[in-house]
Amino acid sequence: MLYKVRNIISHTVAYYLKFFYIIIGYSLILLALLAMLNTNSFDIYSGDLFYTLMNSEPNLFVAIIVLLFATAVQSFFSTILIFSIRRELQQGYNRRTNVVDALKEFVWQMFTFNLLLNVVLFVLYIIFTLFGIGFLLPVVYIVILVLTFFTNQSIIIDEFGPLAGIELSSEFVFTHKTLSFFTIFCVFILFLITGLLTFYIPGGYIIGIILVHLFLYPILEILRTIVYMTKFKILDSYL
Repeated sequence: MLYKVRNIISHTVAYYLKFFYIIIGYSLILLALLAMLNTNSFDIYSGDLFYTLMNSEPNLFVAIIVLLFATAVQSFFSTILIFSIRRELQQGYNRRTNVVDALKEFVWQMFTFNLLLNVVLFVLYIIFTLFGIGFLLPVVYIVILVLTFFTNQSIIIDEFGPLAGIELSSEFVFTHKTLSFFTIFCVFILFLITGLLTFYIPGGYIIGIILVHLFLYPILEILRTIVYMTKFKILDSYL
């Protein structure tokens, strides 16, 4: 198990460096979108764009448009990143190798899932707040985010729609508990470090924003993709 974890980490770092040009484009666009909202809100749990929409007071129409566009950008770059890693790992076993074809098929499904997830979290936030049980939100959010943790990966790797992707993600979490726990633990530690930098270091907000979009989100997507690919025994031998 330790050998596999070491290989997963080394592959994650290698693919982060290899696809850094994709990450740069993704990060610059999202940072520009954050600047449009003109706010200092930052959330270490569910993504600052979603948090900003709930907790700041920009023009609501602008905020919704920015959120939609940000989700589209995230879906576009995540599709490219996940598919590129899938193509690398599957090598000769991949029947689909063209990134443009992958975008045509998967980006809309990725957009639908990510937008629906944000909407569900937002609606739950409103409901729980109205009924005065907001203290339960973190628990509900954790359950939802854990069950949907590998949905982006299942949509592109297994080539299913959002609903089947959620089912496959939940199945992977329960059938690969150790690897899933390892991945979620890594994400928790990275978010915790980012949060500490944000709140306790002078200028930490700027550092946190850069770390989240240039490092944390891409590393999370790459790590989840590599871990999810271990479900295929033919790849499991060298991961």
